[in-house]
Amino acid sequence: MADEDFEEDRPEGAYAVVHSLPERPVIACTIFSEEEKPLAHRQWVLEPDGIHIYCACSHEGRPLKVRANSDGTTEISEPFHEDCSETIAPEPIDSIHDQMTKEIEGFADEWDTRPIKYYFMEGKKEVITRRLRLSGLWNDEDALDYSAATWYIIEGERLLDEIEEGVGDLEQIRKRWDGAVKPSMAARKIPEFEEKP
Repeated sequence: MADEDFEEDRPEGAYAVVHSLPERPVIACTIFSEEEKPLAHRQWVLEPDGIHIYCACSHEGRPLKVRANSDGTTEISEPFHEDCSETIAPEPIDSIHDQMTKEIEGFADEWDTRPIKYYFMEGKKEVITRRLRLSGLWNDEDALDYSAATWYIIEGERLLDEIEEGVGDLEQIRKRWDGAVKPSMAARKIPEFEEKP
């Protein structure tokens, strides 16, 4: 209920600013109000076990505390909200750009925000780009595959733990499959059709 009240009272953003860093696999998006005050901030960080998402939002109209970095980017200087944090699997190299663009647009949509302004560091200069630019590990097929595979392993183990906590011994659950698979069905011969002359 408290979350619904927060969403109803939440101000609309005026625009979003996205920074992608060339030397680190980090994408950061900040939503700004009409008064140029930061309302929300989200980061996507590619790690060996998935894309970690960190988020912080303003409450009761109070802007987030931010600090400017020497490379032109900004960071929030307050803790991320645990309930907003999650880890997702990266998509393969041919769809990672679309995945991250949709993530950014989804975050902007939560704040009814457009336009989205994209920035990228070229050397020591920050340049505006027409769309999200990814570099480094975001463009490394092996790194993306490894991160996704690790995420699926960890997520699979977590789901197995949940099942075991909820229903009991996994070995007993596995035995149910023995009764469900009937060997006679698997061994049934498929009739052959004779070709007519």
